[in-house]
Amino acid sequence: MVANLTSAGGQVPDGFATAAEAYRDFLADYGLDARIAACLEGLDTDDVTALAAAGQEIRAMMCQTSFLPAVKDVFASLYNDPASAYRVHHEFKHAEVALSAGI
Repeated sequence: MVANLTSAGGQVPDGFATAAEAYRDFLADYGLDARIAACLEGLDTDDVTALAAAGQEIRAMMCQTSFLPAVKDVFASLYNDPASAYRVHHEFKHAEVALSAGI
């Protein structure tokens, strides 16, 4: 399709972006949604050390999948320390947040 569009004079970017729904599918397909909920359950959001450890564990779970490396790294960034702290500070529920990956 890209070749046909290009040869017809269409401009096609050199990358793509996933939909936020792809993030949710990634979690479900690898069984991470339940594992992440269990990792965050009972977590004291005022305990920065525990929050950082949970984020590290979640990122490791994501990175151990066989999914596209560039995309899973972006998805895993949702659980880095600043992103997790931002959600906690603004009272966003972790399970309700998704993101798109630009590749």
